Amino acid sequence: MAHESNNLSLKRKEINIDPQETIARLEERLRVTEDALRLVLSKIGLPSLDAIARLNDGHSPSSPISASPVSAAADHSAELLRKSPALTNLYPLTNPIDAGIISKEQSTELTSIFEMRFNHCLYSPILKSQRMTCERPFTFTAMCALALRLKTTIPNQEEVKRKIHQLLQAQLNVAMSARSATVDAIHALLIISLWASVLPSGNCVGQHPDVPDGWHLLSTAVQMAQKLRLDLASGEVKRLLAENKSGHPEYEVALEKCRVWYTLVTYDTAMSLGSVKPRLTQFMTESDLSAVLSTFAESPSDRCLIYHLETLSVVFRIYKVHPPLQEMASLNSFIAAVDSILHDVDRIATTAERTCEEFRDNPQACTEFRMFSIYEHYAGCVFLSHACGLLSALPGVDGFNGYSFSVAQSNPAILKTVSALSIYIDRICTMAEQVLLQAFPDDSHELAFLSTAPDHLFTIISFSAAVLMQCQVTVFKYRPEGLPKAEYYDSLIARTSAHLARLAIGDSSLPGRYAQGLSSMLRRWKKQKAERPSTTNPHEEYYLNPNGTASSHTTNSPFQQSIPYNPPTQASHGVNQGVSAYLPLTGYEVPSIDFAADFLDPIIWLSNVDIPNHTPPSQ
Repeated sequence: MAHESNNLSLKRKEINIDPQETIARLEERLRVTEDALRLVLSKIGLPSLDAIARLNDGHSPSSPISASPVSAAADHSAELLRKSPALTNLYPLTNPIDAGIISKEQSTELTSIFEMRFNHCLYSPILKSQRMTCERPFTFTAMCALALRLKTTIPNQEEVKRKIHQLLQAQLNVAMSARSATVDAIHALLIISLWASVLPSGNCVGQHPDVPDGWHLLSTAVQMAQKLRLDLASGEVKRLLAENKSGHPEYEVALEKCRVWYTLVTYDTAMSLGSVKPRLTQFMTESDLSAVLSTFAESPSDRCLIYHLETLSVVFRIYKVHPPLQEMASLNSFIAAVDSILHDVDRIATTAERTCEEFRDNPQACTEFRMFSIYEHYAGCVFLSHACGLLSALPGVDGFNGYSFSVAQSNPAILKTVSALSIYIDRICTMAEQVLLQAFPDDSHELAFLSTAPDHLFTIISFSAAVLMQCQVTVFKYRPEGLPKAEYYDSLIARTSAHLARLAIGDSSLPGRYAQGLSSMLRRWKKQKAERPSTTNPHEEYYLNPNGTASSHTTNSPFQQSIPYNPPTQASHGVNQGVSAYLPLTGYEVPSIDFAADFLDPIIWLSNVDIPNHTPPSQ
């Protein structure tokens, strides 16, 4: 007996068991079993696992288990959806083919339309998979609902669209009330959150019921993804790659989870820029990004998603930078941090541009990279406006217009602050201009790219036009002739508003409502600019020359004359390497331009709330 015991001990030592790996595999099997049990319970009409858990814990089936911001938002959405009338004539877990709404051939047409016109917003090749029709009924229904927004060959399209919307609403009610965490529900909620204005979302919140707010659905999707541990998917993919299982079905499933998770992270990060919405996911460290880069496949969509995520993660570093103090060491540190972010953004953009060239014969990839370019420049505008707000809040900067030359000359920190502000304002204008040109190119009248865009993209375009206007206001306040490209910027904003007004499809008034807000702002801005009186009193101004010396000249205006300066290059942003511009020593007061929170809030544009008037009063 003792001999057998010794043999067993030796055998245990010979077997190399990794406890963590064993636990991970057991957890995965439990999740699969749980998903299957959820499916069975829902089909036979029994209470869901979540409802049973709440009852066991002493909660009512509809009461939240936790009071986290994500749970609270999701519970709010679920309560709204539970008020919708029950749809008993359609089975929620049925896909549109099995429900008899469309044929298999028609589903192929709708899938192709979605792939060509909508999928570039999601960076998700998994949506092209045939598994979406049978194994992902919720996601497939959302895809069909979006495709039916456009003209198809399907007879009685409006009736088919109505039935698809009914089915989608029923599936959404089940997902939000039962909180069944599945990859299908997560992906579908992501799609609905991005197009909440045109899909059955039941998600109008607060005191503005006419404002679509997909963030609450996105928060539910993030909560479900965390419950399924999709945030660990990149580690799972990395393990399978190390085991040479890249061609196995297990690897494809893990890669799908990885794509879904990082698409959620990307849109969560994009929507939380400017602090309009709270961040739902954690900041990604450099090691996290490296892990993602090493596990993703080499498809154009995957690479574009990584560029998008990497850019947003870089830009978010501004919120971890210590605000500058009015001392040279602190100021140098802050400007160096901003310049480092700009350098990294330029580096990613250059790499993405080269990658886009590799796929120039792939229209889908080109569309995805065009979308990336818009988000890249938008993110730059948001982070630089935040940086300018911190700089302009320094003591002495707001009152700089009244400083005498001797006082200004003895405050090199103020001079450097104004130098940085001038360069950053110029860069904001350039980035905002690029967003509008990417959205509506000068040489094209084709608007199909944005006619199916997600709701958030219209906020980005309108924000970019507004930030371009606000930069003009900031400069014009003390320079009556404004920026050298002022007239061009005004025409670009007007053209953007006109294009948005023409974008509306029958089921969406969203672009037109943004266009109305932009037109209102532009009219006020032009009116105040025209009403500003001129003066003929000569006034002596002092300027900082590129070599650091001061000079003066007499003008016919108490405001600074328009003196051009060279913007920084991609290789060197120039602020910490000496002043590279003609900068005023007087006559250049810089008010705070950290106005991102105003113009990134859809309520500002879509409700009856007045659009903030940042233009200065007529003088």
